[in-house]
Amino acid sequence: MLYKTLLFWLSIVLTTVIAQQKNQVDLGNLATGETISFVYTSTGEWGIEISGGTVPRLIQSKPAQIEVFQPNKDVKKLASGYGAVKKTDADIFAKAEIKYNNDVTFQVEDNWSIDKSILTLYRNVEVVGSI
Repeated sequence: MLYKTLLFWLSIVLTTVIAQQKNQVDLGNLATGETISFVYTSTGEWGIEISGGTVPRLIQSKPAQIEVFQPNKDVKKLASGYGAVKKTDADIFAKAEIKYNNDVTFQVEDNWSIDKSILTLYRNVEVVGSI
């Protein structure tokens, strides 16, 4: 009976660990010890997390952010999590779509990389539609 109980709890722990691994993609570590990860959030999108080292844990659930300016109107701030992330040997490529209205969509493609203690982001934004 003890064997069955241990096997049951071990299977639960392993299932939880495997589920957590699928919900996180590590980019790597900065020279100062912080770990940069992309985490799957409860909203069904990917955000970015910085943890460890000398900084408190930081999570940005909507890292794709854009501000839209139109004359005689307030600046509109838009944000989204990533719909997809893909890890290569040294980078993470992430994509997001941000709807502005029924006629305009911003397609964001981000390339994240680490070089020693520098976290770098290259962003490409394509605007589909017009106002």
